[in-house]
Amino acid sequence: EIMKMTPHAALFAVLVAFSANAQNLVLNPDFELGNTLFSSDYTYVAPGIYPVNNLKAAGVYSVDTNQAVRHDLWNYGPDQDHTPNTGKVNDQMMIVNGSTAEVQPPPAVWRQTIAVESNSSYAFSAWAATIYPDNPGAFYFYVNGQELYPVVPLPSETVWQNYSTIWSNDVATTATLEVRLITTEFSGNDFVLDDFYFYKVSEGAEFEIFVQCAPEIYWPSIEGQLYQVQWSTNLVQDVWFAFGDPVVGN
Repeated sequence: EIMKMTPHAALFAVLVAFSANAQNLVLNPDFELGNTLFSSDYTYVAPGIYPVNNLKAAGVYSVDTNQAVRHDLWNYGPDQDHTPNTGKVNDQMMIVNGSTAEVQPPPAVWRQTIAVESNSSYAFSAWAATIYPDNPGAFYFYVNGQELYPVVPLPSETVWQNYSTIWSNDVATTATLEVRLITTEFSGNDFVLDDFYFYKVSEGAEFEIFVQCAPEIYWPSIEGQLYQVQWSTNLVQDVWFAFGDPVVGN
């Protein structure tokens, strides 16, 4: 059938389709298992008895249920993980106080290595939210040391938003996934991460459409396929941003 969505504004869009029931290859993607099955260049601070400001230093993180109890200025954020009250035991997320280290490449906030198939493409996404409105952070998704466009500039609004990109693999048998913060301000630069996804993309599933001041976007869809709309105003540098949540074909 023909899929339809209503954007506020868009100049160009790319649709990336991947199976709605494709296996998420990320282990502990929602942090329900706590601080395990991933690594970080940041310093871990355990929840403990919630002393205020125990995440006040730059370059630290924790896995917890509410950022407001970890810093006395973090009462702006979502105050809960991305998918609360869905039958999970802990409702946890990764809480990050951004590093001020001006090094290249920047320290990895989150890292996990996954087995992949050669000559395949994968969708890599995560949910993120700013937890202090001043100087919101910006990060790149990395795979095997390669930064993937677009850069993700977090908004000052403290709400969960989904960000995604596509990685095309030629011969690698493993993929080391990373999130690396590129902003280094001490004040602000604080955010939360949750619900990582890394899926194999269906063959021939990506195509481009042109949209100019359109009230609605239509495209032919396959029932059960999951489509992610991305937008760009800079085709020369090939910079793309996720537009809303993925939608299922009908």
